Amino acid sequence: MLGQLLMTSHSTRRGTAFTTPFRVADPRSGLARLPLLHNDPSPNTSIDPVVAEGMFLCSEIHADVSPDSAEQRRATERAFDIRARRRTTPQGVFAGVTELDINVAASTLSVRTEHKVRSYPNPVWVHEIGDRVLDSAAVLHALTYTTNNLAARRGDRLDVQRPSSDPRTGPQRMSVRRTEAVEVVLDVARSGASWKQITTALTQRWPSIQDTTVEVVMRQLTRSGFLLTDLDPVDTCTDPLGHLLAKLPASEPVREPLSWLRAALAEADAHPPGHPARMAALKTARNIADDLFATWRPICTDTAMNAHISIPARVAEEAAQAANVLWRMPPRHDPLAEWHERFLHRYGTGRLVPLLEVCDPVTGLGCDPGNTEVVPPPESTEALARLINVALTSNKMEVQLDAATITALDQRRPSDACEPSAELYATVVARDEHDRDAGKFVLAVTNMASPAGSTRARFAGLLPDASVASDPGHGTMTAELAFRPTSHTVAALTGRADNAPWRIPIGTIPQSGDLALDDLAVVSDGARLRLWSTQNNRPVRPVHHNQVGHHLMPPVAAFLCLLGQHGNTGLSPWTWGPFERAPFTPRVRFRDVILSPARWRLPEEVRDAATDRSTWATALRRWRTSARPAPPATVVIDTSDRKLPLDLDRGDDRELLRRYVNRDVTAVTEPPGGPDAVQAVALGERGHHVLEIVVPVSASHTEETAPPAPALARQSRHSVFTPGSEWLSLAIDAPPSTQDAVLARLADAAHHATGLWHRWFWIRYHTPARGPHLRVRFRGDPRPLGGQLLPLLGDTCANLTTDGLSGGFGIEEYRQEIERYGGEHAIEYVEDTFHHDANLVAHLLAESSDPDERLALTAASAAEIVRIVADGNRAALVPHRLERADRRTHARVRPRARSIDDGTPAHRPLWYERTAALTAYRAVLPPDRRIDCASSLIHMHANRLLGDNHRERIARALAVDLIAREAP
Repeated sequence: MLGQLLMTSHSTRRGTAFTTPFRVADPRSGLARLPLLHNDPSPNTSIDPVVAEGMFLCSEIHADVSPDSAEQRRATERAFDIRARRRTTPQGVFAGVTELDINVAASTLSVRTEHKVRSYPNPVWVHEIGDRVLDSAAVLHALTYTTNNLAARRGDRLDVQRPSSDPRTGPQRMSVRRTEAVEVVLDVARSGASWKQITTALTQRWPSIQDTTVEVVMRQLTRSGFLLTDLDPVDTCTDPLGHLLAKLPASEPVREPLSWLRAALAEADAHPPGHPARMAALKTARNIADDLFATWRPICTDTAMNAHISIPARVAEEAAQAANVLWRMPPRHDPLAEWHERFLHRYGTGRLVPLLEVCDPVTGLGCDPGNTEVVPPPESTEALARLINVALTSNKMEVQLDAATITALDQRRPSDACEPSAELYATVVARDEHDRDAGKFVLAVTNMASPAGSTRARFAGLLPDASVASDPGHGTMTAELAFRPTSHTVAALTGRADNAPWRIPIGTIPQSGDLALDDLAVVSDGARLRLWSTQNNRPVRPVHHNQVGHHLMPPVAAFLCLLGQHGNTGLSPWTWGPFERAPFTPRVRFRDVILSPARWRLPEEVRDAATDRSTWATALRRWRTSARPAPPATVVIDTSDRKLPLDLDRGDDRELLRRYVNRDVTAVTEPPGGPDAVQAVALGERGHHVLEIVVPVSASHTEETAPPAPALARQSRHSVFTPGSEWLSLAIDAPPSTQDAVLARLADAAHHATGLWHRWFWIRYHTPARGPHLRVRFRGDPRPLGGQLLPLLGDTCANLTTDGLSGGFGIEEYRQEIERYGGEHAIEYVEDTFHHDANLVAHLLAESSDPDERLALTAASAAEIVRIVADGNRAALVPHRLERADRRTHARVRPRARSIDDGTPAHRPLWYERTAALTAYRAVLPPDRRIDCASSLIHMHANRLLGDNHRERIARALAVDLIAREAP
């Protein structure tokens, strides 16, 4: 049952891998990254052919064209040479990738020659060519069209976001009038349609419509993004030109130059990087591409290294142990916390809300997660400060993490769960050449990503495909997000989107077996959000095996990425938290793994001097001699995954640092492993290469999944009551400190107007837009509700404002939470329970303001609800596990709760009336809904009496004690 699944997600995993949440995953999803050139060039050598090729491909400066000055040229050539020898980011021919073999006894790190290269046009260029050929009627007639599933209705128009070719501008919002012709086309193409099928539908409606008119409409809808076509290659890196040519009619003029370009790239890829014949073919290809459409970097390349990289399992296990430590460090952070709160306020728990409905920014909540700021707790801040102080007072570059330090920095709770999989990037270094030759290595962590295999997926078609787990047919469905990024410039990073048993197409053409967006719904159990397939009646975990950042995804895709991780804690790099801007932070080591390098923040006078060459050298020298500890001669510019080591004893490297400081670089680090570490460990024919490995890790313990549940019904329009209907709903602004006083006056006003309504109840709320407030609802005949009761309540609210108890009030719609409370047949009974519970709590609040008394009363009510509605099943009281401070409160209040539970409560008639209502409600509930519905009733009662979700957990724990006393 879905209710059972929602309840079990609260449970704490006893003995979960708190200290070892991760283990080494399937090694086939690992990867090695290496620069193409060895790390020990001879001094004053001419530019290497590989560097010349890389400059030609990725820079406006060709190898045979001089920059503005000789000095600039030398610095530029030096920068590219460093990239080809020291940076492992696989871009162009500077660095490449190869498979990583883990399960071996000893290391084998060897680099050969004759590397494999894949060259292809820039996706921006491909998109432009595809857009241009739409001018041809023959091309239009040959395509298959599919309606974009992200198109949204806005009045008499349709809106959609179209990817841009410039990442600085962001996606373009396109709008088209929702004419009958447009609706016919989009309806026919919803599941894919040929030109003939679309024209047939249009001519059936308008027999005299002209072909030219249809072409104009189709061209407009395609170019604006409302229609997707099979002209766009699914894989932008593997022969996109072959895909284009297969779709173009033989008569299309652009076929010939596209064929020439494809042949030139194939000729280039027949030779290894740096080969003269390859360079000649690339120049030919670039000339052809520029003649068709001139753009920045029209040719892209990926390189598969001809290398053998094998590491012992113990090395990978060291990486997994480092991941276990890093997982414990960052503050607990839920990027969807604010969004989840808004979801609960609007939809409640246990209700399936269609994904596209809830993500709509106008009619739903939108996809913006809201405030995602992370505030580290003071305990970890103090521990970090002590680490820095130890390094500074001892003038050391390194701090070692021991068990006590890790415990002090630990931000995790035993119930915290790690994400299902991730991958850890680490540079492999050695303490000295003797250790290198003996195979004794040190790992220096550089980055993280998730899920495991996402880095490798970028090179699908170039490396052997990693295995894809099959779907077991039950439990959680793992689904890959298939989308087009909001900028064509990063389209090559998305890969094929075929690394999971299922796919979710988002603004892309669906494939057979995909999970459609309109089949998906979002549901919350109060603690965690889930994605649910209503057709398969199973929960769904969205994943994305690519390197595209959330800011470059369609909003729905970015939201689903966060949703797929909700309830889990991700793996993050080491952070110094509030000390990230400190002048110096030391190297951090855990056993033989370096978690973070020593880092120096450049002082303001150095950053200012970077704008003036005449003062730069002096400012830099002054900083190098005065900083404590002193920075090493070689420092690393670290901007995300783009690391560039610079030798500050070289003039051209100092000039490069000045350039990067002018590009907002504010800090430098030591080389991986420290200034004395041997950076290159993989032996090639001309010397040793730098090596970075990507180690996959997976969760040591997987979450148990409850059996699949019958799909809950989506909310009907009849369950939404607007002003003027049989329900009058008020939102009365009031902080928690005045809410009890407000309730007392409202209860008095309601009592004096009992003939104007049949039922009433209230709850405490807080929304980002309105802040803390009370929602008060009355049911009755619409005429007295609006004509008599509303003016009376308006006067009451005005007096509350005058007396400084309320900030005002508003009238709003009331949405019944039908699914949450057992279905349409149960809603009347649960609202009657709300009515009696609200009456009882209003009297209890007026009688006692003692927090412990209210906590005990809440526990007694919770126990009664469990006994009546859930047949005494304590599962309805989850979550109830307490932190240490809460256990002290529990012990103090327990005798009072037992006394109330054993005795005769105050306001006995009101208790009896609620008991009768609970009994009637239980009689209409399906047996499989009694536990979760009882839990929801407890939450609503605690909301009224306590107004504090944290203390509700204590009340649940107290109720467990009360129920346990009855056990035989």
